[in-house]
Amino acid sequence: MAAPTNDRATNRYIHREVGEKPVKYKILLLCGPPGLGKTTLAHVAAKHCGYHVVEINVSDDRSSSTIEAKILDVVQMNSVMEDSKPNCLVIDEIDGALGDGKGAVEVILKIVSTERKGHKTASLSRPVICICNDLYALALRPLRQVAKVHIFVQPTVSRVVSRLKYICNMEGLKTNSTALAALAEYTECDIRSCLNTL
Repeated sequence: MAAPTNDRATNRYIHREVGEKPVKYKILLLCGPPGLGKTTLAHVAAKHCGYHVVEINVSDDRSSSTIEAKILDVVQMNSVMEDSKPNCLVIDEIDGALGDGKGAVEVILKIVSTERKGHKTASLSRPVICICNDLYALALRPLRQVAKVHIFVQPTVSRVVSRLKYICNMEGLKTNSTALAALAEYTECDIRSCLNTL
């Protein structure tokens, strides 16, 4: 339900490979309230641009060394899938673990700083999409300085109701606007919660 600022710009950002004109940002930070489709958008955009998506949810891992190993595996290795597409790393809930995601942020920053110093090892040759709810979590401050930030805006109740009506019609579900408005207000316009409830 978020309104992307510029789909073409996002596409150019994600789709650029090594050897082409360098881009300013290799890290995209999507932030906003839960249930608005940040993770879904990350997957759709990366797949649309020809990448194999590898998602890591840092709130699932409590060990900094485990997180570092997973991230380095994805950014340094090619896809092992049959289609041989390059990997695009999606780090979900980067603000939700190890002191507000500190472990994952430190690994990403280490890779970026290594690359800036001209080292070939652990370079960031493909985009990394980070997802958070709280853009201003303390651990994300250094990441905001090296990432392209896109903020998801909370939709209005009327916009959510309009979308839910469309979905209900497509699914053959009979509803009325009053009930859908109550649902949107109760969930605070969390699209995922609305859909799960329906």
